[in-house]
Amino acid sequence: MVRLSSVALLLAATCLHVHSAHGKGKVSCKDAKGKDVDWFVLYKLPKTRQTNNNFMALTGHEMLYYDSKSGKGIWSLLAGSIYGKENNPVWHTLAPIYQNETDVAYVAYNDQLPHEFNGTRGGHTKGILMAGTKKKEGIAWLQHSVPRFLQAVTKGYRYPENGLENGQLFFCISVPVKYADVLAIHLQVQAANVYQRNAPKWAQAYPEFWRILNKEYMRRVPKDLLKVDFLLTNKRKLVMAIAKPPNYPKDIYTQELGHQMNDSITVQSWKNGAGGAQDQHC
Repeated sequence: MVRLSSVALLLAATCLHVHSAHGKGKVSCKDAKGKDVDWFVLYKLPKTRQTNNNFMALTGHEMLYYDSKSGKGIWSLLAGSIYGKENNPVWHTLAPIYQNETDVAYVAYNDQLPHEFNGTRGGHTKGILMAGTKKKEGIAWLQHSVPRFLQAVTKGYRYPENGLENGQLFFCISVPVKYADVLAIHLQVQAANVYQRNAPKWAQAYPEFWRILNKEYMRRVPKDLLKVDFLLTNKRKLVMAIAKPPNYPKDIYTQELGHQMNDSITVQSWKNGAGGAQDQHC
């Protein structure tokens, strides 16, 4: 069971009339029908086999969904596929990018790039930071766990085949555009590997955002820097955003997050790779 606090969401809107559900309104997180939501969590289910316990076999296309309008802690199994556009909050949220709305600023970053791109930085972080102005004013920050996503936006929406087998997570928050510089600094501290971007001139009003849009990276970030900011979403829900450098010397969960949140936390982490499995810390 996953519990989402109505007070604060860890990294862990007022709706305007829109002419179309496909990205023509304000920049915001969107639900399965293309309507603005304050935040959402989407779990792309893993591919599984039929079991003797009569659990349904999963194809790896299915999506579980929970957002700011969901009630009583109930997740929804969406009718669409992560590989398609219909009933897909990821597609609806990113539609301004795929529809080449040139006045929408964005950076796509990933530490595991699609095959048609190259380059690397140290940050283990994946996502899209997207912002609009005037009638599209707002920010959608979509963080996720999918290697090689986004693929080249000029080729349209494509979910990568390498994302089929395992479960994958998407977390989107909608915040006012005034936070553009704050979030840009978070990407700088994380050493986000920007590989696709669009930098319309209006974004020059936000100098830190403009820097990341143009891949002008901070140098000599102190390895023990922990960047903590509190944001208010469009619906004025409190979000604590935390960024650390790739070589941060402490364990972020046991030595920092519990203290920063002043609460107990439950963490399940990927066990494959350097360092081995962690002991329990209670």
